[in-house]
Amino acid sequence: MRALLPIILLASVFLGSCASGGGSPRSDVRRDPNLITQEDLSGQPAGTAYDAVQRLRPTWLRSRGTLSMGTTGTGSLPRVFVADRDFGALRSLRDIQLDSVSEIEFMSARDATTRYGTGYAGGIIHVRLKTSPRCP
Repeated sequence: MRALLPIILLASVFLGSCASGGGSPRSDVRRDPNLITQEDLSGQPAGTAYDAVQRLRPTWLRSRGTLSMGTTGTGSLPRVFVADRDFGALRSLRDIQLDSVSEIEFMSARDATTRYGTGYAGGIIHVRLKTSPRCP
């Protein structure tokens, strides 16, 4: 009986690893939390880029903590970039009509600093217009 125990354990592990998780193939598709695509935007009512971000990714509009350990400020808000250029403060999203937007991406402070330099402690909300090329 002792000789059969390892064989039974191996068989149960092998059979358990072959079991299917089931579900439909579409159920495991996850959207990128840092990207609002044209598909996402197509279901939105007319408005501004700010309206779309507020509905689809409201956490992007929040402060990213205090500026440093010694300050008591409210923290840093993301900057807005359009076509790889600094467009302004977060409120400038209200100046961009949604029908001209192809996608909107949130870039963390670390990624923004790597790509654009310092000064983006709140990250970047990058808006790509339908007429602007997507840069790698």
